[in-house]
Amino acid sequence: MEDDNQKQGRSLQSSEIDSFLIMEDVVEKLRLLDYETRFCGAKGGFKPLARTYFAMPSNNPNEQFTYFISLVAWLMGVNGQNVSSWSKYDDPNTAVNNVVLELKKLGVDVDFPPAKLKTGSGESVCTLLDALLNRTLERMHFQFRKPVFKEEPLADEAEIDEDAEINTDAIDEAVAGEEEEALYTELVQGGQSPNQSGAPAMQAVLVSTVDPQKWNMELEKVAPFLRVEVANDSKEWRTHLEQTKQYEETIKNTLPECKAQLVKLADEVNKALERITSKEKHINNQFDHMAGEFRKQQADLATVTVRYNQISENVSQLTNEMSRITEQLDTIKTQMDDRSNNMTDTSPLVKIKQALQKLKGDIRSMELRIGVVSHTLLQAKMKEKPSVGDGVRSGIGADTDMDLED
Repeated sequence: MEDDNQKQGRSLQSSEIDSFLIMEDVVEKLRLLDYETRFCGAKGGFKPLARTYFAMPSNNPNEQFTYFISLVAWLMGVNGQNVSSWSKYDDPNTAVNNVVLELKKLGVDVDFPPAKLKTGSGESVCTLLDALLNRTLERMHFQFRKPVFKEEPLADEAEIDEDAEINTDAIDEAVAGEEEEALYTELVQGGQSPNQSGAPAMQAVLVSTVDPQKWNMELEKVAPFLRVEVANDSKEWRTHLEQTKQYEETIKNTLPECKAQLVKLADEVNKALERITSKEKHINNQFDHMAGEFRKQQADLATVTVRYNQISENVSQLTNEMSRITEQLDTIKTQMDDRSNNMTDTSPLVKIKQALQKLKGDIRSMELRIGVVSHTLLQAKMKEKPSVGDGVRSGIGADTDMDLED
């Protein structure tokens, strides 16, 4: 069983893979026919196909089936077939049967039942489209040619100079950069900034003697040229360290005020919770008797519900028993009606009387036939004996009477 299941799973996977491969060929062949302009643009409402559109079921099967029928109708029109009678409102069974009939007229063999086309997706749909596209390309005398690859010369490898000297300038710059970073780290840890390590800053206040309007005009002229994009520096962590210290100072300055506000807010929340708790206790104390009544009524309701369920079960049982007794009563009534009909029916007696009358008639006819036969026999015996005399005749007459009596 497991081997059969595995084989079945492999066959399904292979069919799905074939569907995807065939669908890719279908899309490429449709592009050769410029369907994006001639079909999608002319029809309107149809988007270009994805490479897996007909290979697997869509979320909207009706739309997928309509796209399939419309695409087949367009390809039929390209091949010179008249399918103007087709409509998107046709029944799916009628539509797929029309497709199969037109394909047979076009000379395309269909090796699967039309019912497989009603889904609008799957291997059958992809195979049908591929066969119809092949027929269309053959009709247009289109041929696939083998690709031609240009021969390109191989790239020459660069020669290695074994006598070249090693450049030590890059190594010296890297060492100098590491020493500078170490010096900056020591200054930061000592509580000084790089600007404080040199000469003391100027403490005097600078006074400008330039007219502000002229300064703004000059600034507007020069501002576009002063925009400089700062490149990413490998020593950007120094700036981040200074920003972190500034943020630390800002947090230290704003923390007391924020903390006081949060404490105040927490006190207000606690007071509100206490008021809510007291109100809840007040409500519970005030409506305690109503809650007790509600619980009592709820218990009574549960009891009544149980009794109702029991009575309902009894009623259902009695109803079933009544239906059974009713059926038995109907059966007995039917039997009684049949018996009463049989008892009051006089047709058997009439038949018996008719049979007796017929029997009597048969007896009469039989007696008549016996008399006729006896008379005929007597005449025959009398003709056989010659007449000798009256004595003899009388003797014969006596004998005849004796024979008749016998």
